[in-house]
Formats: sequence, structure tokens, C-alpha cells
Amino acid sequence: MPGALKSAALAYSYDGEHWTQAKAGLRDGTWTAVVDHAGASGRQVSLKVELTDAKGATVTQTVARAYDVR
Repeated sequence: MPGALKSAALAYSYDGEHWTQAKAGLRDGTWTAVVDHAGASGRQVSLKVELTDAKGATVTQTVARAYDVR
């Protein structure tokens, strides 16, 4: 059985090669992340999230073309 979620990190990319770390944190029991797409209108965004539980298990998932900036 997995342990409680201990950390979460989110990064975003416009080309799938260069990643920008988003500010992520736990607030009132909910994990959130803030991304800044200023000047990126019309670009496609890929996301990469890494989660770690209290037992040290980690998972990383990447979503290519998660959404477009309008």
C-alpha cells in the first residue's frame, strides 16, 4: 500500500526538451502548482509531474501537448 503523498513537483515545456519548474506546494490539504505562460500565446504545453510518497516511492508522468495557451 502506498504511503501518504509527501511531495509533488510540476514542470512545463513548450518544446518537450526544455523544462521550467512551476511553483508547487501543499495548501489546506490540496497540492497546487502555478505556471506562468506570459508571452506564450498560441504555444502547446507539455506537463511533467513527479510525486513522492512517505515511503520513498516515486512516480513521474509526462503529458505531451496537455493544452494550448490562448
